[in-house]
Amino acid sequence: MQESARISAVRRSRGATALLLVSMVVAWTALSAVTVAGAAANSSAPRLKDPEATAQKLVTAWLTALKDKDSAEIAASLAPNFQIERADGTGTDRAGYIAKPAVVDTFTLDDEISAIQSGDTLTVRWAVKISEQIGDNEYRDVEAPRLTAFVWHKGRWKILSYANFNPIASPTS
Repeated sequence: MQESARISAVRRSRGATALLLVSMVVAWTALSAVTVAGAAANSSAPRLKDPEATAQKLVTAWLTALKDKDSAEIAASLAPNFQIERADGTGTDRAGYIAKPAVVDTFTLDDEISAIQSGDTLTVRWAVKISEQIGDNEYRDVEAPRLTAFVWHKGRWKILSYANFNPIASPTS
């Protein structure tokens, strides 16, 4: 009987060891998946061969989201610490902008876009001829310069800061 009890104890011990080993493999696999997903979410920005071409696509996509009133894309395009400064001196943060975004009717980008990448940021100077409504103010076919900073966040370029400047005026002499 004592031999039978010893064999039974060894079997239970082997079973517990096997269960422990399987549990450790499952835990390691889950931890590895989380680590890989986290690394992918926080990976570095791609090194851009043509920052201006990327900037043009980003700015066009942004203005199109505003024109289409695509609230999901507007929100997805903004970094968590987004700020905007408007030509009239007003500004807001991400939550304020999502609550009341500009309403774009039409836009035409200027051909000249200047974009500089440094690591996970992309700074873009550009101009647009636009018809839009910002709050209670309506602008029709005005051309104005812009300055936009993008940051690579969770696998995509997001707008970190955005500055609207006064419309371009012809000098009077």
